Amino acid sequence: MNSPINYWDPDGRYYVTDPVTGEKIHASEWESRRNFRAKVRDSQGRGVFVSTGVSAYDWALQNKVNKGTGNGGTYTYKDKDGNTVTKEWTITNDEFLDSNALTQAEITEICRKKNPGLVERGFDKAIYEYAQKKGINPKVILATLAQEQNWCKNGRYDKAFGVGPGGNPSAFAENETGGIASSVNTFLNLFNEGLKKQNNGGLKPMHVNQDYKQNGVWMETDAAARQEYGISGAEWMNRNPKYAEYLKNGIDVQPVNAAMYAKLRYTPWVDFPVQNSHPLQEWHDLFRSF
Repeated sequence: MNSPINYWDPDGRYYVTDPVTGEKIHASEWESRRNFRAKVRDSQGRGVFVSTGVSAYDWALQNKVNKGTGNGGTYTYKDKDGNTVTKEWTITNDEFLDSNALTQAEITEICRKKNPGLVERGFDKAIYEYAQKKGINPKVILATLAQEQNWCKNGRYDKAFGVGPGGNPSAFAENETGGIASSVNTFLNLFNEGLKKQNNGGLKPMHVNQDYKQNGVWMETDAAARQEYGISGAEWMNRNPKYAEYLKNGIDVQPVNAAMYAKLRYTPWVDFPVQNSHPLQEWHDLFRSF
């Protein structure tokens, strides 16, 4: 979503567009209106107005300071070896919601090249239709399909998007507990959550890249270690104590915008030493490859 701020005067005054009338109004004139309503997208992809709790003038000031236009930028983090790494995040908030970024034909061709089984099962059409209906960039769905299950080349179509306990890939029903519907709704809910934070004081650092124990098992480490090396997560940690501490402690990352916030909430990993992977940057690069 673009900031309502249309332009800045040379003397530093701020102008906004009234969301109801469309009239350009000097923001200071709204100072007495203590509950400016900003337009965002809900989980159904519809434009709705939400109360910000501040005047338009204060909202404009906050969004100038916090880069509320949702542009891309750089982020830094400590990698598994203690180095400070700086990366570019170029996906803007507007681009994250661009449902027309790819045509139906382009999506079909991408899916056909990666795995013809996706086209046979109707994934290509469902991706396009959900992008159009919900108001999300189809590249978000494609990049997630690639990252979570490598285009389902292993035949696990019911686990395509890494959310929910499966789902029927043939029906793509709205009430499915997995698959495209769950993935898209999750991303949009997280995006709106991040956008609200961005527009109300700014995004805060996120604590990510941290594994957790369930029934005595390090969940992410165990699954990856068994897949990659045929050993338990506990055994992998015993063999790699330095990286084990890194995974147990987690790291802080400052998200650039709501789009990056959504991705980090969907997959909270930046540097995963068990597979020597960098999920955030790899997803970003997949998105950019289409």
